[in-house]
Amino acid sequence: MVPIQTFSDLRTVLNELNWQGSPSEMHGAICGYLASGIEWSDASWPIELIGEPRSNCTEQVHSIVMTLARQAQASLESDDLDFAPWLADDETPLSSRVETMTLWCRGFLGGFGLGNPEQPLASEVDEALQSFAVIAAAPPSLGKEDEDESAWMELVEFIRVSALLCHSYQARRP
Repeated sequence: MVPIQTFSDLRTVLNELNWQGSPSEMHGAICGYLASGIEWSDASWPIELIGEPRSNCTEQVHSIVMTLARQAQASLESDDLDFAPWLADDETPLSSRVETMTLWCRGFLGGFGLGNPEQPLASEVDEALQSFAVIAAAPPSLGKEDEDESAWMELVEFIRVSALLCHSYQARRP
């Protein structure tokens, strides 16, 4: 199996396994679940998080999810702040990149909710989740290409920082 380091790697591996879900939504769901502050292990991971019933999940897909979860957790916890949502590559048309962003935000919200955080949410976390909900429900509209690319980069950075903020508040709380 190809090492999974990027959105494209994940898409390739999932296509080889004939898995029909979105790589961005899978990554978002995993990141949202981890950012909720949940304690987890390979055995307790809710595979339903990626949109598949446990009975349909092959060992290969489960292994991929566990690999992604460990990578995402390390990235979310890194002091280098190198976390990034897995979205379509820059060579992909902007409309497709926006679609992957929408799916990533939808996945993050689902994963965060499944994590069922017990403590009250900080207002900053609540605001971030509300912003993700807006993006997931109504993706940004496109206009002039130069302005769109600039807005795209700002939005990706907002999502990146918001996911780190959610994780910082929820997962690192004593």
